[in-house]
Amino acid sequence: MILRDRILTALKDSPKTNKELRELISNKSIRIISAIISQNGCFIRLNKGIIGLKNRDEHLITGNRITNNKFCLYKKIVNVLQSNEKTLQEIYRLIPDEKPVSIRAYLSMRKDLFIRLRHGVYGRTNRDEWLIERFRNKNSKVILVKYKESLISKISRCLLNKSMSLNELHLHIAGHSKNSISGTLSKQEKFIRINDVWSLK
Repeated sequence: MILRDRILTALKDSPKTNKELRELISNKSIRIISAIISQNGCFIRLNKGIIGLKNRDEHLITGNRITNNKFCLYKKIVNVLQSNEKTLQEIYRLIPDEKPVSIRAYLSMRKDLFIRLRHGVYGRTNRDEWLIERFRNKNSKVILVKYKESLISKISRCLLNKSMSLNELHLHIAGHSKNSISGTLSKQEKFIRINDVWSLK
């Protein structure tokens, strides 16, 4: 396995310090590991000596430091929106210890994390944009209209929280052949394969 893929595997669960990466990849020096990280756009430096994955860990950066995400309101909202979009009332109910005005402020400020799909309805940026077209106004009410989800979107949704093999994806995605899923995975740069397991970059 090439060194870049070994680093990706090491960072699969969470960001790591240079020292932690060195312990997981014991036959390479920190200098070599750092050089590979600098040369590849799939990695991001969250803080001095701490490495994460691009398009996954940017939300851990505030200014030039990593925030304590255990107590951060934005992290609570991320968890609430983990599986699907929510109305403001649902978000308020699921985070009862936070003030509604604070929740609305974070939803408005963190456009890198949250997107307004409709009046009073929010989702995750880079995941839920396609839902905007599903919401249509009729008699001043928000209704859901039929929408055919693309294969790329279905695969992305499956890989959002965990990596899967081609066989696992085929089991989760009805109505598509294994060949069409495999072809889509290979053609799209947003997907990456490590040891026959697919993940989002």
